[in-house]
Amino acid sequence: KKKEKIRLGQFLMGLNETYLALRGQIMLMYPLPTVKKAYSLLREEEKQRGLTEAKGIDLIHAMSIKARDKSRETQFDAQQQTKQGSSSHPKPQKIKKSFFCTYCEGTTHTIDRCYYLNGFPVGHKPHGKD
Repeated sequence: KKKEKIRLGQFLMGLNETYLALRGQIMLMYPLPTVKKAYSLLREEEKQRGLTEAKGIDLIHAMSIKARDKSRETQFDAQQQTKQGSSSHPKPQKIKKSFFCTYCEGTTHTIDRCYYLNGFPVGHKPHGKD
C-alpha cells in the first residue's frame, strides 16, 4: 500500500502545470485513489477540456513518472510575489489554510510537500516526537 502511495505521488508530480488543480484535488481525496483511478480522472479532465479524442491520450506524457524538480514551484512562487509586490493595490489579507497530508497524516503540509514521501532536505535537523 505504501508503494502505491509513492507511485501515485510520482505520477501526480510528473504531470505538467495544466493539471495543478486536478493534482490538488486528487491529493485531497481520502482515501487516496490508486494510480489507475488517478489516470482515469486525468482522462475525464482531458475529455471535458476537449484536448483528446475518446480513444485516449498520449500515454508517454500522461504516464511520465519522473518527478519534476522543485525549481518550477519556486519560480511560480517568486512570480506571484513579484506580481503582488508591483501592484499599487494593497495586498489581500492571507487566509490561514488548513493542511492535511494523506501520506503521513501530518497537519502542517500536503502530500506534495511531504518530506517522508519526497525526501528530507540536506542538513534537515529532526524535530518533534522522539
